[in-house]
Amino acid sequence: MVFEHERCIVYLTAGIENNAIVGHARIELPRATVSTTTGEEVHDIAFHRDFLDENEAMEFARERAIAWIDEHVESGTAD
Repeated sequence: MVFEHERCIVYLTAGIENNAIVGHARIELPRATVSTTTGEEVHDIAFHRDFLDENEAMEFARERAIAWIDEHVESGTAD
């Protein structure tokens, strides 16, 4: 699943690791956006929880990706 939030592109996946369902989010930040804490252009997050299925893992990853963007990314202006 792919979606956009605050001009960031977010890729969500879920899979099996060590016999457990894991949610993943990859956040790509546009050039005009600055990560206030890391300075990176791509941020990867893995969520190891007791998910019931892959849909639940992806929904959790979506919520946490949005929260990360809201907390760590500020929009800049393009020159």
